[in-house]
Amino acid sequence: MTADYKAIVEGTQENTGVVRTERGLVIAGTRVTLYLLVDYVLAQWPAHLIAEELRLSPAQVEAALAYIQENKASVLSEYVQVLQQNEELRRYYAEQQRTLRAHIQSLPETPKRRRFRELQQQNRLQYGL
Repeated sequence: MTADYKAIVEGTQENTGVVRTERGLVIAGTRVTLYLLVDYVLAQWPAHLIAEELRLSPAQVEAALAYIQENKASVLSEYVQVLQQNEELRRYYAEQQRTLRAHIQSLPETPKRRRFRELQQQNRLQYGL
């Protein structure tokens, strides 16, 4: 193990950089994307609350915020692309769910399905769903 890696793993050194992975821009040593951080910044969260919410050190948040500020145009451009991709995925899976539900409802009624639906209805009434 290299000394830097060992220090990070043992918690004696903080990894505060920003790196590009297959998930996009992330805070080094974490799975937290800068796009998530942008969500909090746009919602006007202070840095110390962002750090607490995402379980990051203040230094990690400050470094990420500095990176966002220094590369504002490119980060926001990628952020908009991520939002668009998320919306496309949401629509895709909503359509898949509609198609699957329609298929399930078209299946012939059997005693087991009837009993299952009765139990579902009881649970909805019992738990207010």
